[in-house]
Amino acid sequence: MKFSQTQKLILALVILAIAGFIIYKSFFDGSSGDVTAFGGGEATTTMSVEGNDIVNMVSEINTININPGLFSSPLFSGLVDFSVSLLPEPQGRSNPFADIGNDSGSVATSSAKATITTK
Repeated sequence: MKFSQTQKLILALVILAIAGFIIYKSFFDGSSGDVTAFGGGEATTTMSVEGNDIVNMVSEINTININPGLFSSPLFSGLVDFSVSLLPEPQGRSNPFADIGNDSGSVATSSAKATITTK
């Protein structure tokens, strides 16, 4: 089936119009998560659904109050530290890119202290 020159042009314009409509709807339509509502002469913006959980969490954290008398109570001062001291161990090869068996130099060690807290 052969198409004439005008049929090819019309088909190309239709495809271009459909592609333009899809691009417009996906990028410029404004129906994303953020919505701006105008009411009473004032512009107000509403938060997207994705951000509401963070806003709720921040408002809950802001309501937390810690009594400073807690740190001077005998229960707090009677807490015991059960931290365990870790011994230094080898931390790998001096040159990790050298062939296996051709290690030269000393192996680095590091000391760390682990803290275990109980509630």
